[in-house]
Amino acid sequence: MLYMRFRDQDYAMLPLDMETMPETIRQMFENKRFNVQHIERFLAQGYHMNFHMGAFAYETSRKIPTSLGLPIEIKGSMPTVASVTGQVKLQMEEQMKRVKIHLNIRPTSVSFVY
Repeated sequence: MLYMRFRDQDYAMLPLDMETMPETIRQMFENKRFNVQHIERFLAQGYHMNFHMGAFAYETSRKIPTSLGLPIEIKGSMPTVASVTGQVKLQMEEQMKRVKIHLNIRPTSVSFVY
């Protein structure tokens, strides 16, 4: 799990869904050793990705002095919600020493300026 805080907003990213994670982690560390073949097999079968994020892409505030002594404050922000869903597959070719990553993703994004 990746957790970070940026501009007073919390972000958490868990790259595996709850049903897949315990079985995958258990298989990776069989006999107290890191097993790479299970990771390769998991990525070759394909991983269904579902990632959502909300943030302020743009945020500003300006204060302009006036002759009355009360400043004029102008604020602007652009809240954004983004989502990426799809499938990731990894194909390894040992003879050519190549790795191919197949991405079948659908990104969406919505922003509002005020």
